[in-house]
Amino acid sequence: MFLSRSRLQRLLDQIATDVAMGRRSADRAEEATRLLSEAHSIERAESSTRKWAAIVLGLTLAGVAGVVSINLLLGTIASLPIGEDPGRIGVVLADDEADARLQVDTVFDASVAGSNYFTIDIHVLPGPQSTAPVTTVGLFFCGSVRNNMRVSEVDEDRVLHPLKTADVTSQVGTDSRLEYLDDCEYVAVATRRDQLRLHGVSQHPIAIEQGKNFVSLLPGVTTPAVDVDVNGSMTHPLPRGTPVRVSLVGLPVDLSVVTSAPQVPADGQLDWTTTAGSDSTYPIEYRIAGTLANRENEAQITVFTAGALVGLAGAALLWALEAAVELASERRRRRRFSRP
Repeated sequence: MFLSRSRLQRLLDQIATDVAMGRRSADRAEEATRLLSEAHSIERAESSTRKWAAIVLGLTLAGVAGVVSINLLLGTIASLPIGEDPGRIGVVLADDEADARLQVDTVFDASVAGSNYFTIDIHVLPGPQSTAPVTTVGLFFCGSVRNNMRVSEVDEDRVLHPLKTADVTSQVGTDSRLEYLDDCEYVAVATRRDQLRLHGVSQHPIAIEQGKNFVSLLPGVTTPAVDVDVNGSMTHPLPRGTPVRVSLVGLPVDLSVVTSAPQVPADGQLDWTTTAGSDSTYPIEYRIAGTLANRENEAQITVFTAGALVGLAGAALLWALEAAVELASERRRRRRFSRP
């Protein structure tokens, strides 16, 4: 059994005193040899314990710092969101007002996460051949935009109830602008006003954030390429020359737009206008992609932190390796000196 360090020190002090007083003896010499041997044994044991502790602590620090840095780096790697087809919105006129002149303004709001808030303003000016005091406008909502959709007429404060197109139209198949008609819902709104305002909300999100990347996908606002029979009444595409305007509001203030399809107009506003006509090309969707400055700054800070942790992991690993090399060297020396 090893002596305690304090006990060993007292015995060594006593031996030194005896030697100074000239009381050397064979017993004292043997005791001194034994005590020195035990002192070396204690020192070797403590040295080994310290080195093992350094190895364990170094490997633990290296492992923890390495795992945390990898997780931080993975959190900054975000691919550009793709998103699914946002669908289409089609605007038509009823048969008795086919010569009316209209202007269609659709505003999408990207400020509410996980939803699609939109407002459709239809300005109506009856045509010269019009005799009816009421103008009837029809709207097709096709594809993802109709997911859990609610539509209301703002001025009349009433909720509208779109019907599945398959239940109200005798036509089947596809339209070159609306695509599959059986994937649409239809609602007709009659108004005596010169402006019709509709408010809609859908559970299909138009804004997607992923890390520092941001994408907004808006439904294309169009008109059918041909007449569509709805409940025995023929509806018509928008008259030639009708401006169809699409706008996007509610974007993050730190958004920097990188790509846009269609391209952002020259004035820099996210506002596009297509003029109706038989040869008009309506965008099937509006896609805006960019980066969020605040998220990008956070990502840079995270990368810096991860780099510091990688350096800490490397230093801890070198510390553990150095302790392991010293421990192995001590064991080799001990085995070499212990041989007879």
